[in-house]
Amino acid sequence: IVDLGRKSSFAYAPEMVRDKEKQGWSKLKFWKKDRHSDEDKLRYGHDYVEAEMEKRGMPEKIDRRLSSREATVFVNEETNTVTVSFKGTGLSGEDLAADVALFDNKAVKAASNALGIEAVGQGELKEVRDLIQNVQSKYEGKKIVATGHSLGGAKALYSGRKYGIEAVAFNPGPLGSKNKPCEQCTVVRTKHDLLSTESKS
Repeated sequence: IVDLGRKSSFAYAPEMVRDKEKQGWSKLKFWKKDRHSDEDKLRYGHDYVEAEMEKRGMPEKIDRRLSSREATVFVNEETNTVTVSFKGTGLSGEDLAADVALFDNKAVKAASNALGIEAVGQGELKEVRDLIQNVQSKYEGKKIVATGHSLGGAKALYSGRKYGIEAVAFNPGPLGSKNKPCEQCTVVRTKHDLLSTESKS
């Protein structure tokens, strides 16, 4: 569980890459942003994670072709396991819509459909389905595990329920289920976590 918790935290690495500091006279150009591209943030985040894994003696490698800013795919040849680690909710509208799409609560679904939020969230869930299907296709015969924190945990549980793979979720966002969403799903919660209250009740 600790290893999966660490991988869940590693999924946030690309989001933590800071934009470049302006140098010299360019500091005066406040209207011109000096930002890393999304591709650079992804590369720097994955470089950081691989360096951390090497320091900790973790044998996994990141599949950079399948990984994105939403999920990191770890491959462990020693244990014949592939772990898909989903990132939690960011400040994007798509992430918030995905949170809503993962509710099984009928009142929330009705309100989100009326506002058009549900359709946006379903787009993000399609990305989850596409990723798991691509991982299953590329790594046929390997054990596949989904994990994540918050929204990432809910996506992991969604993957476990839909594809029958093992899923470990840390303080998952609301999936709306009073019980475990699937037999092979494990939910880890800390006390007083507001985000997982709906899926707990």
